[in-house]
Amino acid sequence: MPKDTDRLVRQLSLVSLLLSQRRPVTTREIHRSTEGYALMTPVAFTKRFYDDRSDLRQAGIVIESTAEGDGDGEAYYLPEENYLLPDLHLEDQEIAALMVAFTMLQGRFAYARPLRLALAGLTRGRPDMAWEAHEPPRVVLDPDTEADRLGDTLARLDDACIRGKTVVFPYRTAANAEATRTVDPYCLARIAGHWYVAGKDHDRDDMRMFRLSRVVGPVRFLSKKPRDFTVPGDFDPGEFRARPPWLLGPQSGTARVWVDGDLAWWVLRSYPSTNWEGEDPTGGSLLAIPYADGRALVSWVVGLESRAELLEPAELRQAAAAAMESVHQAHLAPAPHLSAIGFDDGQGADRHQTATAKEPQRPRASQPAAIPPERLSRVLSLLSYVLEPGRGPRLALADVQRDLGLTRGEVQDDVALLNLVNHGGGTYLLYAELEGDEIVVDREPEGESMARPARISPLIARALLMALDLVGDALPPATSRALTTARAKVETLVGGAPLPAPVAVEDVVPSDKEIFRTLNEALNERRVAAIEYFTSTRGELTTREIEPHRLYHERGAWYLDAHCLLAAAERTFRLDLVRSASITHKTFVSRAGAQARTWEPASEPSVPAGPHWAWVSFPRERIHLLEEQGFEVRLEDETARARIPYLDERWLVREVLRHLGEAVLLFPGETRTRVAAAAESLGARYAAPVPEGMGIVRSDSSRPERQGS
Repeated sequence: MPKDTDRLVRQLSLVSLLLSQRRPVTTREIHRSTEGYALMTPVAFTKRFYDDRSDLRQAGIVIESTAEGDGDGEAYYLPEENYLLPDLHLEDQEIAALMVAFTMLQGRFAYARPLRLALAGLTRGRPDMAWEAHEPPRVVLDPDTEADRLGDTLARLDDACIRGKTVVFPYRTAANAEATRTVDPYCLARIAGHWYVAGKDHDRDDMRMFRLSRVVGPVRFLSKKPRDFTVPGDFDPGEFRARPPWLLGPQSGTARVWVDGDLAWWVLRSYPSTNWEGEDPTGGSLLAIPYADGRALVSWVVGLESRAELLEPAELRQAAAAAMESVHQAHLAPAPHLSAIGFDDGQGADRHQTATAKEPQRPRASQPAAIPPERLSRVLSLLSYVLEPGRGPRLALADVQRDLGLTRGEVQDDVALLNLVNHGGGTYLLYAELEGDEIVVDREPEGESMARPARISPLIARALLMALDLVGDALPPATSRALTTARAKVETLVGGAPLPAPVAVEDVVPSDKEIFRTLNEALNERRVAAIEYFTSTRGELTTREIEPHRLYHERGAWYLDAHCLLAAAERTFRLDLVRSASITHKTFVSRAGAQARTWEPASEPSVPAGPHWAWVSFPRERIHLLEEQGFEVRLEDETARARIPYLDERWLVREVLRHLGEAVLLFPGETRTRVAAAAESLGARYAAPVPEGMGIVRSDSSRPERQGS
């Protein structure tokens, strides 16, 4: 029998023994009667018994001790309240809200499997339990495709965070070099759709973040000790929520940036770490922006073109000037004809090498999520499920898999394990076997004590609370209120105790929650909304009325599908560019085709219909960064050529500029002259001194509205 299975049989038999006796059981009785202990020496038994109690405690099952009757040693007992999941008395609307939350997160949440087990226990015995909401929500989250690809890497690091284990893994740096990292992982973080681990880097003796998609080999524990480190008391995982790319690391300086007055509200709302200093005589706003990566900050400012200018520090301003000169020079010469370098018009095949990275596997509802529940919790869930009063002797395998989120192989393995669980003297809990598409169960009276769901483990409790926090504000108001009351009841399961190994997940709801709630309410009530919208390509702030159809989160941003009455056509609006929103008294009936788009699983990054395509050349070592963004990449000598979709030429120009000389536009050739002209203009600006008056704060400055703060 594998060691893990042997350990689980021993632990479950111990729980079964203590629950069945209803009195303290001496260590001698436990040694003699419990499956797996009887053949051990006293020394081996003492160690294994201690380890098993520790494992059960981590799963939320605490075994108590008392002095033995003869005064020699201790006796152990397991109160029912230390084992059984309390009845939270969930109301119908709370059950429905939990199911809506699960429907939104299924296939889109790395902890979906622990979440399913939590809900299976909380809703046990409810005839209206369903694993899909009766009406699909109109707010859609993008799937966590990266977690699906990471698989064991993410699960291993989650386990290391919980257990305080130092890990070693091979890591590919941004420069495409491979190095070995030794890290004390304090927490996991999901930022803009990407997973990171944050903790102490032993090589640098400092805090660092590592992107998990760049872990290129197995993650192993450094030692066999039960615990290698303790997370410092002053560590705050909240520092890793939704950080901009220039703040992923220790702060190295603060930059002063001038921003056009019409854009200051957007910067202040989108980047809370930014500090407003005042307005200057030009009407622009002066912002103090802390940064860890100066190049990333320069990239962001350059991408705003004439609407922003980096004033200080001087070295970053000089870097911007040098980068723009590099872009200008690279785009002066005419572009080579694509057929001469192996491409046709940008659409067809080529005769050169194509990058051989594996195509990311898209998640499906039937695939297991990245973070599995602990095996002990999984087995206990199956045990209470098959022992539940009222179930017949034959259970449909499909029902078991659906209700508990298990694969057929997992059910088969767990059923075989449960057949071995006993509490001595040949008193087994059940006998079960798979017969075709059914599980045939022969229950024993002694198993009644374990027929009710067991307490949920800290991992499962964490998954449940995280899920409720993620989607609570994204639901319609009535459902959101029901979820809030359900969350308050769920919190009683952990008794206010801090949960280990927190996961810093960026807020799913946008920074301006009031705008989100307003549009969500308009969407659900079929009412016309009035919005102020900033069109970045034209640099215009317009007011328009819209009929909202769907809110969805994709690649780190929120979008709204709506019928725009101003344009008399369907439009997609990016929520962070909505300056204000209000609900009018007008109602509307959904137009033909709008409902069909209400519930579309965004299995891959969406590309609007009819995009143009550009070919852009990058240094060869950037290939992995391009592949991470989902671009088609082809290799040619020392360069990597990416095929990038775009709708607006001005966006393409900015995209090339913000790569600061590392990107060279190959196709379309006519856009190269526009890139060269934009780079020349920006380069001249940064090569010259700061214009007189710019950067001087006016005494009568009035702070722009920072909505959502």
